[in-house]
Amino acid sequence: MRKIDPGKRKDGQKDPVICECELITRKEVEEFVKETGASDLDTIRAQTRVGTGPCQGTFCAYRTLGILAEMEKLEDLFPNQALKSFLERRWRGIKPVVEGDQLREEQLTEGIYAGIFNLDQERDPTEAITSESSDKR
Repeated sequence: MRKIDPGKRKDGQKDPVICECELITRKEVEEFVKETGASDLDTIRAQTRVGTGPCQGTFCAYRTLGILAEMEKLEDLFPNQALKSFLERRWRGIKPVVEGDQLREEQLTEGIYAGIFNLDQERDPTEAITSESSDKR
């Protein structure tokens, strides 16, 4: 795991925090991606701790995916599927035992991703490509 030196963070306005729970900045994520060629959320999570805090990626996963997209590093043709898989792995084993504040946090996470990214829709992402190509014929 990479050690993050908080002393390197000189200008917070120019280097926004991507993960509030673990205090990981955009620059740290970008530098890691440039150094390693990482192109998926799990690799970035394992080495930088993005998505490992109390929110389990609720607020930083889509930001990190956006950075990967801006850097043209996304391997996955379907970023929403990558996001959904990442979040499902983060919450695996936690859902059955949550209650109280944790349950409310999980419901917030589910609401954010279902509402913004439609991740609650169970459909094959390749379906859209197949139907588009058949419409053109």
